[in-house]
Amino acid sequence: MKKVIDFIVITTSVAGITFAGNAIALQQSANQLTQTHYQNNSITHLRADRNSRKQKLVEKLGLEPFQQDQIRAIRSQYRPQMKSLREDIREQRQKLAQMMQNNNSESALRSQHNRIIGLRQDIQELRFEVMLKTREVLTQEQRQKWAELMQERRANRRARYQ
Repeated sequence: MKKVIDFIVITTSVAGITFAGNAIALQQSANQLTQTHYQNNSITHLRADRNSRKQKLVEKLGLEPFQQDQIRAIRSQYRPQMKSLREDIREQRQKLAQMMQNNNSESALRSQHNRIIGLRQDIQELRFEVMLKTREVLTQEQRQKWAELMQERRANRRARYQ
């Protein structure tokens, strides 16, 4: 009889431990799914906003389908370089943050900061190239409207930070 009772206690304990472990694993999985869901929703929301802005620009400028295709091709041409530069900046900023925590010299920190500034400048140069090539696709009237829209955007940005 003692063996039966010991068997029942051991079996119940093992089942309880297994159940608790599974419950913890399920909770962790649910947390990961929730976090992934929110991250994906944020990315989807940002993409939807970006697509909405692009569509509004297309409408405001009155772009023809062939112009839209040309502009899409221009952006696609520069996308890999832009992505690479953004990744480089992210890595260099992380490196700077690590250097700030360590005992690096001021000159080493300034040097790292200047690397980041140089990468940002490279991105600005690429953006300018994209803008120039895009400008070539537009008619004179569209260029004028585009300039007005960019001026409005700059004014809105300035107003937001004041």
